Amino acid sequence: MSGTVLCILFLTLLYRKTGAVPGKRMLSLLQKRTCYQAKPFLTDRERRFYRDLSQGLSGTSLQVMAQVRLADVVQTAPGLSRADALSLFRRISRWHCDFVILDVRSFTVKAIVELDDRTHLRPERQRRDAIFNVVVAQAGIPLLRPRSVKAAGEVAEVIRRLA
Repeated sequence: MSGTVLCILFLTLLYRKTGAVPGKRMLSLLQKRTCYQAKPFLTDRERRFYRDLSQGLSGTSLQVMAQVRLADVVQTAPGLSRADALSLFRRISRWHCDFVILDVRSFTVKAIVELDDRTHLRPERQRRDAIFNVVVAQAGIPLLRPRSVKAAGEVAEVIRRLA
């Protein structure tokens, strides 16, 4: 038998034995029961901050966007090897910015706001935040890290001056 025939035979037997059709198990589970439900968008704290920050930026061309994926506002720099670029992208691809401030006239990112809470005091979160800070700084985007919802007005004032 040729190598191609053996390969096809092996794959056929594998599919029959394991039922390994891509997505088949998930589709079966979805058909058997409800697997997803809606959840609130943002925490209460984030919603309060969003409202206050949006109000503080009213009358400007600045728009507050919530829960934007970091990889949608930064990209790896040219000159990196393909492997390094992919590794760096994968590192940040699941991270989100609490708030991105966008100038709607030019669609440029003017600032990123991370509303820090107690979870940012944990060592593993501090390591992640350190990388996040460097990524945003290298991209040339101002980063603000208020700890209190009450700081929304001050943050809005800083952003107005930056823009």
